[in-house]
Amino acid sequence: VAIICIGETRAEREAGATLDVLSRQLEGSVPTSATAANTIIAYEPVWAIGTGLTPTAADVAEAHAHIRGKLTGLLGDAAARMR
Repeated sequence: VAIICIGETRAEREAGATLDVLSRQLEGSVPTSATAANTIIAYEPVWAIGTGLTPTAADVAEAHAHIRGKLTGLLGDAAARMR
């Protein structure tokens, strides 16, 4: 199973580039053979690691919706079953 970790830096977040960064990371790391059985996508903002800062629920929901949409564009129906 492949675990693909994606997330933006603080500078990218402050520049309003979070969704663009996530798109770029997904495009560069999710193989066309990815399925729900062999791939897990993990979103963790780099700026939150070890800083004591956490994204809001709204931030996570926005990122999750964007990731799901991008995966659907890349993989079609297989994306609906990914975790």
